[in-house]
Amino acid sequence: MRRREWLRSRDPRVAAAAADAWLRRFAWRDPMSALVRQPLLLLLTLAAETPDRVLPAERVHLYERAIRALVIHWNRSRRLDALRRPNDTVVDPEAVLRAIARVALWLHQHGRLGRPVHHRELHRLLARDLGDPTAADGALEVLVDQAGLLERVGEDLRFWHTTFGEYLAATALADAARGQPWRLLATAGSSQGRELVRMTISLARCVQHDGDLASRLFDQLLAPAAGGPWTRMFGALVRLAVDAAGLQYWQHGRDVRRLEIILG
Repeated sequence: MRRREWLRSRDPRVAAAAADAWLRRFAWRDPMSALVRQPLLLLLTLAAETPDRVLPAERVHLYERAIRALVIHWNRSRRLDALRRPNDTVVDPEAVLRAIARVALWLHQHGRLGRPVHHRELHRLLARDLGDPTAADGALEVLVDQAGLLERVGEDLRFWHTTFGEYLAATALADAARGQPWRLLATAGSSQGRELVRMTISLARCVQHDGDLASRLFDQLLAPAAGGPWTRMFGALVRLAVDAAGLQYWQHGRDVRRLEIILG
């Protein structure tokens, strides 16, 4: 980090101050702070940030880039057998990522995201999603042995970093909510669920560039079906709406104005 700032300023004192200021932005976010302590993920964080894309407010860019780098780009750059099984069958990384995302959402819905899962159960969940036990074998070979997105803990498997599981669950939630926006409300009942909701809205707008979907999801937080005006005013859903409306990635003020009207 200091070397990057030194290359910009050529002044060691300016570089040290700029590097410290950059790291302080992540200090109050424990998951992000843990990520930037990893050398590979620190490099990905620096690469993900651009003048119009500020981390950690738009951290979905980091998760998206990190996961795709681990599973696809970095994997291919360091392994001749990347995305291939021992029998030389090619593994489709996009299908693997969609499947593990839906499994992550299922684990969240059952209160188990972030906890170790027995490798046989995870294989069963992937096989059910992919429709083929052999495809689940290939998915786990890529996710565990090649990419390291999942790590072994005895007989169990878990995400290398919990936020990767949350981001993948958010991608599955965004897809599910396209046709059923109310799915968002079923997820917002826990602190992890509320983080998934924030991430899903951010993902829709920042990564998928679907402002209409992001606004429809935002509307669900303020809809009468969410529990009425008193629940919305004093409950977790309105706090989520305030968080979402306050983030820097909103492209227009319609949602902010609607929130102001609701809060009177």
